[in-house]
Amino acid sequence: MHNSKSKDEAAALVSTVTSATETPETRAVACESLAMMSRTEASCSMLCSVGAIHALVTALKPPLSTPTVLKAALSLLLSLHKFDSKLVSVVVRLQGGISAILEALRENLHSGDGTLLQALLLLLQELSSSAQNALLVAKDNGIAVLLACILAHIKDELLLLPALGVLVPLSRTSQHV
Repeated sequence: MHNSKSKDEAAALVSTVTSATETPETRAVACESLAMMSRTEASCSMLCSVGAIHALVTALKPPLSTPTVLKAALSLLLSLHKFDSKLVSVVVRLQGGISAILEALRENLHSGDGTLLQALLLLLQELSSSAQNALLVAKDNGIAVLLACILAHIKDELLLLPALGVLVPLSRTSQHV
Protein backbone atom coordinates (compact mmCIF):
# COMPACT_ATOMS: atom_id res chain seq x y z
CA MET A 1 0.00 0.00 0.00
CA HIS A 2 2.79 2.43 0.90
CA ASN A 3 4.51 1.96 -2.49
CA SER A 4 1.25 2.47 -4.37
CA LYS A 5 0.55 5.64 -2.39
CA SER A 6 4.07 6.97 -3.06
CA LYS A 7 3.74 6.17 -6.75
CA ASP A 8 0.37 7.95 -6.91
CA GLU A 9 1.84 10.97 -5.10
CA ALA A 10 4.81 11.00 -7.49
CA ALA A 11 2.51 10.77 -10.51
CA ALA A 12 0.46 13.71 -9.19
CA LEU A 13 3.61 15.77 -8.64
CA VAL A 14 4.88 14.89 -12.14
CA SER A 15 1.57 16.13 -13.52
CA THR A 16 1.92 19.35 -11.54
CA VAL A 17 5.42 19.96 -12.93
CA THR A 18 4.08 20.04 -16.51
CA SER A 19 0.80 21.83 -15.81
CA ALA A 20 0.59 25.18 -17.55
CA THR A 21 -2.23 26.19 -15.21
CA GLU A 22 -0.04 25.97 -12.10
CA THR A 23 2.10 28.87 -10.96
CA PRO A 24 5.87 28.65 -11.41
CA GLU A 25 6.25 28.49 -7.63
CA THR A 26 3.87 25.51 -7.41
CA ARG A 27 5.73 23.73 -10.23
CA ALA A 28 9.08 24.42 -8.51
CA VAL A 29 7.74 23.06 -5.20
CA ALA A 30 6.53 19.95 -7.05
CA CYS A 31 10.06 19.47 -8.46
CA GLU A 32 11.55 19.94 -5.00
CA SER A 33 9.08 17.41 -3.55
CA LEU A 34 10.06 14.93 -6.24
CA ALA A 35 13.71 15.59 -5.40
CA MET A 36 13.03 14.70 -1.78
CA MET A 37 11.52 11.44 -2.99
CA SER A 38 14.64 10.61 -5.04
CA ARG A 39 16.92 9.70 -2.16
CA THR A 40 17.03 5.95 -2.79
CA GLU A 41 17.49 3.81 -5.88
CA ALA A 42 14.01 2.35 -5.48
CA SER A 43 12.43 5.79 -5.34
CA CYS A 44 14.47 6.98 -8.35
CA SER A 45 13.27 3.95 -10.25
CA MET A 46 9.70 4.74 -9.27
CA LEU A 47 10.09 8.37 -10.37
CA CYS A 48 11.42 7.26 -13.74
CA SER A 49 8.50 4.85 -14.12
CA VAL A 50 5.92 7.62 -13.62
CA GLY A 51 7.49 9.83 -16.30
CA ALA A 52 9.52 12.22 -14.16
CA ILE A 53 12.33 12.58 -16.71
CA HIS A 54 9.92 13.51 -19.51
CA ALA A 55 8.12 15.96 -17.21
CA LEU A 56 11.36 17.60 -16.16
CA VAL A 57 12.50 18.00 -19.77
CA THR A 58 9.12 19.58 -20.55
CA ALA A 59 9.64 21.95 -17.61
CA LEU A 60 12.93 23.11 -19.18
CA LYS A 61 11.12 24.41 -22.25
CA PRO A 62 9.28 27.72 -22.62
CA PRO A 63 6.69 28.74 -21.55
CA LEU A 64 7.02 26.49 -18.49
CA SER A 65 10.66 27.40 -17.86
CA THR A 66 11.13 30.11 -15.29
CA PRO A 67 14.32 30.46 -13.24
CA THR A 68 12.79 28.83 -10.14
CA VAL A 69 11.35 25.94 -12.11
CA LEU A 70 14.57 25.54 -14.09
CA LYS A 71 16.70 25.31 -10.94
CA ALA A 72 14.43 22.73 -9.34
CA ALA A 73 14.08 20.66 -12.54
CA LEU A 74 17.83 20.75 -13.23
CA SER A 75 18.62 19.65 -9.69
CA LEU A 76 16.30 16.67 -9.96
CA LEU A 77 17.57 15.74 -13.42
CA LEU A 78 21.11 15.72 -12.04
CA SER A 79 19.99 13.41 -9.22
CA LEU A 80 18.22 11.07 -11.62
CA HIS A 81 21.25 11.14 -13.92
CA LYS A 82 23.37 9.83 -11.04
CA PHE A 83 20.84 7.01 -10.62
CA ASP A 84 20.60 6.02 -14.30
CA SER A 85 22.80 8.11 -16.57
CA LYS A 86 21.98 6.20 -19.75
CA LEU A 87 18.21 6.48 -19.31
CA VAL A 88 18.35 10.19 -18.50
CA SER A 89 20.75 10.89 -21.38
CA VAL A 90 18.54 9.11 -23.89
CA VAL A 91 15.25 10.59 -22.70
CA VAL A 92 16.68 14.11 -22.54
CA ARG A 93 18.10 13.72 -26.06
CA LEU A 94 14.91 12.27 -27.54
CA GLN A 95 12.64 14.83 -25.86
CA GLY A 96 14.62 17.84 -27.11
CA GLY A 97 16.20 18.55 -23.76
CA ILE A 98 19.64 19.39 -25.13
CA SER A 99 18.18 22.24 -27.18
CA ALA A 100 16.10 23.38 -24.19
CA ILE A 101 19.17 23.46 -21.93
CA LEU A 102 21.18 25.42 -24.50
CA GLU A 103 18.29 27.85 -25.00
CA ALA A 104 17.99 28.37 -21.25
CA LEU A 105 21.75 28.96 -21.10
CA ARG A 106 21.49 31.52 -23.93
CA GLU A 107 18.55 33.27 -22.26
CA ASN A 108 20.19 33.45 -18.83
CA LEU A 109 23.82 33.99 -19.83
CA HIS A 110 23.89 37.56 -18.51
CA SER A 111 21.20 37.21 -15.85
CA GLY A 112 23.60 37.22 -12.94
CA ASP A 113 22.01 34.06 -11.56
CA GLY A 114 25.14 31.99 -11.00
CA THR A 115 23.25 29.14 -9.37
CA LEU A 116 21.04 28.67 -12.42
CA LEU A 117 23.95 28.93 -14.85
CA GLN A 118 25.95 26.43 -12.81
CA ALA A 119 23.05 23.95 -12.76
CA LEU A 120 22.59 24.29 -16.54
CA LEU A 121 26.30 23.77 -17.18
CA LEU A 122 26.62 20.85 -14.75
CA LEU A 123 23.73 18.98 -16.39
CA LEU A 124 25.04 19.77 -19.86
CA GLN A 125 28.47 18.50 -18.79
CA GLU A 126 26.98 15.22 -17.53
CA LEU A 127 24.84 14.76 -20.63
CA SER A 128 27.72 15.57 -23.00
CA SER A 129 29.63 12.50 -21.88
CA SER A 130 27.40 10.64 -24.35
CA ALA A 131 28.76 10.94 -27.89
CA GLN A 132 25.25 11.37 -29.34
CA ASN A 133 24.47 14.17 -26.90
CA ALA A 134 27.83 15.87 -27.54
CA LEU A 135 27.03 15.80 -31.25
CA LEU A 136 23.65 17.45 -30.60
CA VAL A 137 25.29 20.16 -28.49
CA ALA A 138 27.72 20.86 -31.33
CA LYS A 139 24.97 20.83 -33.99
CA ASP A 140 22.76 23.18 -31.95
CA ASN A 141 25.39 25.93 -31.91
CA GLY A 142 26.33 24.91 -28.38
CA ILE A 143 30.01 25.66 -28.87
CA ALA A 144 29.25 29.34 -29.48
CA VAL A 145 27.00 29.45 -26.42
CA LEU A 146 29.65 27.78 -24.27
CA LEU A 147 32.38 30.13 -25.51
CA ALA A 148 30.13 33.13 -24.80
CA CYS A 149 29.55 31.72 -21.31
CA ILE A 150 33.28 31.26 -20.76
CA LEU A 151 34.02 34.82 -21.90
CA ALA A 152 31.22 36.29 -19.80
CA HIS A 153 32.27 34.40 -16.67
CA ILE A 154 36.00 33.92 -17.15
CA LYS A 155 36.77 34.65 -13.49
CA ASP A 156 34.06 32.42 -12.01
CA GLU A 157 35.50 28.92 -11.73
CA LEU A 158 32.13 27.50 -10.62
CA LEU A 159 30.89 28.31 -14.12
CA LEU A 160 34.14 28.08 -16.02
CA LEU A 161 35.00 24.49 -15.07
CA PRO A 162 31.70 22.86 -16.13
CA ALA A 163 31.66 24.94 -19.33
CA LEU A 164 35.13 23.68 -20.17
CA GLY A 165 34.00 20.19 -19.14
CA VAL A 166 31.35 20.31 -21.86
CA LEU A 167 33.85 21.42 -24.47
CA VAL A 168 36.12 18.40 -23.91
CA PRO A 169 33.69 15.78 -25.30
CA LEU A 170 32.65 18.26 -28.01
CA SER A 171 36.24 18.41 -29.21
CA ARG A 172 35.93 14.71 -30.05
CA THR A 173 33.08 15.28 -32.51
CA SER A 174 33.49 16.17 -36.16
CA GLN A 175 30.95 19.01 -35.75
CA HIS A 176 33.33 21.22 -33.80
CA VAL A 177 35.43 22.18 -36.82
